[in-house]
Amino acid sequence: MHLAVFSWQDGVTAEQVEQVSSALSELPGHIPQLRGYRHGPDLGLRAGNGDYGVCALVDTEDDVSAYLDNPEHLRVLQQVIVPIRAQRLAVQIRVPDGSTLAAG
Repeated sequence: MHLAVFSWQDGVTAEQVEQVSSALSELPGHIPQLRGYRHGPDLGLRAGNGDYGVCALVDTEDDVSAYLDNPEHLRVLQQVIVPIRAQRLAVQIRVPDGSTLAAG
């Protein structure tokens, strides 16, 4: 699983965030390695959170690279996200086969 959290620059508009959401929603159709994909703006439930999160579930470590290096992913990143991004944090974690993402 690849998890990314973005913080936006000051002054980012709701329309710009919607452009991010719209562009990311198109990625699964271009990246067959994606087994699960969720993304969206932070709900604002806790202070100190990032502004936007992405969770990409793939089958193998090689699939992480296939996702991150996919030309369409790189286009969305460079054209839509980077211009409004202040900070990005990411992590890749192992998820057992057949996991339902339940606690444990």
